[in-house]
Amino acid sequence: MLRSATLGTLTTLVVTLGGVGVADATSTTAPTARTTDASSWGSTRAPDQVLRQGCRNYRFAYKITTPNNEWQAEVFVTDPRGRAIGSVLVDAGSNPRQDVRTFRTCRASTTPGRFKLRMRVTYTVGYEKYVGFVKPTYFRLTRPR
Repeated sequence: MLRSATLGTLTTLVVTLGGVGVADATSTTAPTARTTDASSWGSTRAPDQVLRQGCRNYRFAYKITTPNNEWQAEVFVTDPRGRAIGSVLVDAGSNPRQDVRTFRTCRASTTPGRFKLRMRVTYTVGYEKYVGFVKPTYFRLTRPR
């Protein structure tokens, strides 16, 4: 009984809106996310470093080149086995467009080898939200000599 009453209310709503779908009616008030080619929105890089005993900070650099100042970015670090070992969030409100940051990892939880930095950038223009990944970069953490 409740299902038929809900369906009747939903049908009335669609008819009242003049044929506009329910999803269309709600999407006008909330920003929409568009995934596009983000290769020109920024970059990451990190020097090859030594994987030390214990838990240490390792540095990387980022650069954001979005068309406006309403942006945020999340940098994901993946180890040679494909496991996510950390992420760092930067945004326009508290970080510069270009900087050197660190991520923390422990020798006991990862292995030496080729690591991957992947950055997801999001920026807004009015009510439109654009999301995309820049080209990933790679660096090595090697054993101490």
